[in-house]
Amino acid sequence: MNKSEVKIYNRILATKPQNWLDDSFKPVFEDYCSWVHRQNIICELIRKTCEKGLPKDADKFKRFEKLVNLSVEISGLISRLATTLRITPQARYTAKSAATAHAKNSTKPPWLS
Repeated sequence: MNKSEVKIYNRILATKPQNWLDDSFKPVFEDYCSWVHRQNIICELIRKTCEKGLPKDADKFKRFEKLVNLSVEISGLISRLATTLRITPQARYTAKSAATAHAKNSTKPPWLS
């Protein structure tokens, strides 16, 4: 795992109970962190492509379109891995546990930082 993936790994792990990550799920969790890292790169490329609006040049627009489609695919994969790892809100069983987790993780969204 590279530094960015390790950062994602540690950030998520810090929000979980100490015994949350079973050894059998460690490879899946590492894969999840790797795909989140890749998605961040794709999103940055999309942002750079659209800094001045949608590309008007046909080749640049085709690249933009490919990046968006790739981002959608990766998002789906990340979602499935997150569900498998039970780190999605749907994986929380009770309203009380969801509220506790939300209070514990009340950080600003990335677009507000």
